Amino acid sequence: MALSALPFSYAAHNLGTELEFLFHGVRTEATVTSSNITRVWVYDSKRGNYLQTREYVTFQFRKLDGKLQNHRRATSSLAFPVGSKVTLRYLPDDPSSVELRKQDFGDRGFLSGLIAITMLVSGAGLVVMARLGLARGMLSGDEDFY
Repeated sequence: MALSALPFSYAAHNLGTELEFLFHGVRTEATVTSSNITRVWVYDSKRGNYLQTREYVTFQFRKLDGKLQNHRRATSSLAFPVGSKVTLRYLPDDPSSVELRKQDFGDRGFLSGLIAITMLVSGAGLVVMARLGLARGMLSGDEDFY
């Protein structure tokens, strides 16, 4: 049951971020200005050091005050070819916070919350079964289930 706090925390954070973009985000149109591919060394405990290819796309949009803002994001250049237009939301207080996808209310937060609730209910069910003595032998391999 204690582990369900992690998905609850993640869900609350994602839902809070989505609500902030929904209520305070400014919707505008951006233009893809550049796309570049870089190779960086990364470390993985199973594979060791290896080269990984990363694609970065730069978007340019005009803020409410009329100034141009650039935003660089690791993504696929196939999804955002140079010169294409994309609709995004940004926070006026922090224009570096950008949401590129369509804003569907609570999708990440909802899914994480659903996982957390499932974990919480499962944990609570196991605690109740243990208290009532119904779980005896279920995990130990004994044949006495009743």
